[in-house]
Amino acid sequence: MSNAIPLTVALTTFNRLSWLREAVAAILAQTFQDFEFLILDNHSTDGTAEYCLGLRDPRVRYIRQPPGQNAIFNSVTAQVAARGTRLILTHDDDIMEPELLARQMHWMDADPNLKLVWTRTAHIDEAGRFLNPPQTVPDLYFPPLEYLRHFLSDHLWPMPSGMMFERETVLHYIRAVIHRIHCGGKEIQTRKERKEAGAGDMSMPAIANLHHAIAVIGEPLLRERRHAQQETYAIDINGPMILLYEALYRLSRRRKDHAVNLPKCDFEANRLRYVAQSAFTLETEPTLSPPRLKSLRDRWLRLHEAPDLSATARFALLPLTLALLLHKGGVTPRVECVLAAQYHDLPASSAPTPAARALKYWLEGFMTGGQNTQNTGLLAAFAGQRVMLFGSAFIAALLVLEARRAGAHILGCLDSNSRRQQDGMMLGVPIHPPAWLATQADCVDVLILTPEKAHEPMLRDIAHRFAPRLKVVSWKELADSAFGNSGI
Repeated sequence: MSNAIPLTVALTTFNRLSWLREAVAAILAQTFQDFEFLILDNHSTDGTAEYCLGLRDPRVRYIRQPPGQNAIFNSVTAQVAARGTRLILTHDDDIMEPELLARQMHWMDADPNLKLVWTRTAHIDEAGRFLNPPQTVPDLYFPPLEYLRHFLSDHLWPMPSGMMFERETVLHYIRAVIHRIHCGGKEIQTRKERKEAGAGDMSMPAIANLHHAIAVIGEPLLRERRHAQQETYAIDINGPMILLYEALYRLSRRRKDHAVNLPKCDFEANRLRYVAQSAFTLETEPTLSPPRLKSLRDRWLRLHEAPDLSATARFALLPLTLALLLHKGGVTPRVECVLAAQYHDLPASSAPTPAARALKYWLEGFMTGGQNTQNTGLLAAFAGQRVMLFGSAFIAALLVLEARRAGAHILGCLDSNSRRQQDGMMLGVPIHPPAWLATQADCVDVLILTPEKAHEPMLRDIAHRFAPRLKVVSWKELADSAFGNSGI
């Protein structure tokens, strides 16, 4: 290996030795071989240290963290300790395809202005089985500022485990955050710092795209393992998302010579969507307090007074819009006026995602039927039945609110997020881990999947592992069948 290290592959791990072996084998088998391999162990106790120290490869550098640190600290250590010109930070539960590093290095070598490349992923379960068939889409290339210009409409999220970037270009912008998080070897101390670190991964493409090109490889070259031990299943994601949209707006104004021409209200609409998600999904009582409901409604109304609020922003606000309609006391004459003026002619065909289209169908059904959601809502066919919900917490919250009008009985919500399981309730409905189905499936008439992304195959597979004969339907299918062909 030459003195100049072109790439650092950094892998973080903690007490997952069986998966770590697979991840390491895939990295060492890459067709591109000129890299240092940094393994950062968050003080595992399952034999990880012995395994790593036994690797007979000169590229491997093993760092064992002191006890008591967290995954974010481990990731930041990788960015500080890496010596390669480029860096890719992956995790012990994900598996690289053999060509991943070669394809990314080729893209960046061919274009000196390209400073960050990530790849699409395929999803696998705990046993390594594909949850849905891997699908290749066209590659994407974003000249400076173009990623930011398209982000609010396309919502093209990076997968951090598959993201390669030039270290000096990206780290130049985030050194202050890294220093505060890692200063003196201390763990991140505050919730705000945790949120900032979580938002950092998602904002890195936008940061790099301020002055440089970035790209997305359309072939899924990383197998992303979905399982209940993931850190994202143990934290509240709303805080990082709220901070992300604040950061993206500031980034959009940073280039004074070529500012991204997106109105502030569009960023605020996306931010309010996650503020509302936090309010409804973390509420344990059956309803929000009147002051909190009024605060959300007032912010919703102020945004709709902005003359430059785009159709994309209104689609982002659809979950809160439905929540206001479904929550007791959420509708006022001003809300009704906004609905008639700004949502009646918002075409479902222009929705940026299948979830947004389903939400628009749902909203139109409610607007058409008025308060009579027993006949027009998604749960109209399930009156008197025992229903469980599994997937996106915000969609589940909307169904809980609708069920009280439609006469359906929501037994509870299944959620892999251990933090939410500890809280135990959402809007007065109990939260259980998916394994609850193993002993209670006979009490359930139907399980409604509520993901906003295309995670139905994964959730269906999890449900049927515990309850093979359980009836399972998707909320998107319900919206499409109820309203999608009705001419709305």
